[in-house]
Amino acid sequence: VPVRVRGHAFGNLYLTETHGGAQFTVEDEAVLVAHAAAAGVAIENARLYESARDGQRWSEATGELRQMLFEGHSERRAMNRLAQIARTLAGASVSVVGLYDRREEMVVTGCDVSGREGQTCSGPLASAEWGPVVSSGVPLLVADSPSDAEERLLADVCGVGSWETPRSMAVLPIKVGNESFGVLTVSWDSIESGTIERLDSLSRLADQTGLALLAARTRSDRSRLALLEDRDRIARDMHDHVIQRLFATGLSLQSTSRLRVEPMVRDRLDEAVGELDEAIKDIRHSIFELQRRHISRDITAEIAALVQDVPTAVPQPPTLAIKGEIEDLPADVLTDLLAVLRESLSNVSRHAQARAVDVRIERSDHDLAVVVSDDGVGVPINIQESGLANLRHRAGDHGGELVLSAPEQPGTVLTWRVPLAPDRE
Repeated sequence: VPVRVRGHAFGNLYLTETHGGAQFTVEDEAVLVAHAAAAGVAIENARLYESARDGQRWSEATGELRQMLFEGHSERRAMNRLAQIARTLAGASVSVVGLYDRREEMVVTGCDVSGREGQTCSGPLASAEWGPVVSSGVPLLVADSPSDAEERLLADVCGVGSWETPRSMAVLPIKVGNESFGVLTVSWDSIESGTIERLDSLSRLADQTGLALLAARTRSDRSRLALLEDRDRIARDMHDHVIQRLFATGLSLQSTSRLRVEPMVRDRLDEAVGELDEAIKDIRHSIFELQRRHISRDITAEIAALVQDVPTAVPQPPTLAIKGEIEDLPADVLTDLLAVLRESLSNVSRHAQARAVDVRIERSDHDLAVVVSDDGVGVPINIQESGLANLRHRAGDHGGELVLSAPEQPGTVLTWRVPLAPDRE
């Protein structure tokens, strides 16, 4: 007897060999049909319940990802969570997320591996096959007898974490309209695990991830534009009002010093004029920083150029060492990083009388440190902090600190350290 409900067949129910060897009767058939119908209803209800529960889990996962991105968590942290959710809900062994970076190259942004909690994956997804798959926007299920192109996709994913080649893999483009963000891949150890039903659920998750990324990036761009407009307004006010008043005051003092006054008074006036000139230079530098539209895409090259541009008061070119990835640091941290380097190197040039300067930038999973050391005369005990106070303030804005220390040999070590919260990885 077929087990079916409303024309949908789930299987068959078989009975053989009655007790005593008699033939089945019409009544036996009616009972069996009734049992099969009841079984069909029970199976359908169970599957509907399981489908509804799965749908709720996928929906909750999508909501969690949207919330993470809208709350300002980094895309790296959100994509790691996406990989974990996709692998768990799909019953897979490995999940990898790749997003396009600013150079339009796809790099691993998140991954999750069964039995290897906390494992990190990095590197590019360099195969040329990714481009057509992502551009098409069509999910791909790689299972039995993969093509050469699919073999290259499998090898690329395996190369990220050096695990065994999976038996089946789902490739889900993360795309909204004409905007391609990247790809989500989910791999299983058996061919049977990669099913069309799971592909559909994963595809919906990838689509919702694309929408969340688009909304979060648009919101971030809007906030950045508002910040830049505010900085422009402040810069204009400083140039049109503050600098002009200081310049007028300096001219007045300079003309006064030419009168027949006591030499000591004339020296004091000249010193005041010099201090006003320095203040005007500092304000103009601040205006320049406020009006910077963006940090250079190649931040490493910008740092190298800044370090090599130290005034000639330092006879030997400074040495520079950068440890860890700094390209993906938040924009506000990168801005402060450049300001710290510029101010600290300027202080070394003007006050330290140093012959050698060493610059180290170290980025770990938890913090960022800028260390500038020199072999100069050291920091006076009664130093009046101005630029250093600004650096302390920049560190405090991120919950960090500025430390000045003196090693055993002559010189000074300036350490500017700020924490990097998990959502700013």
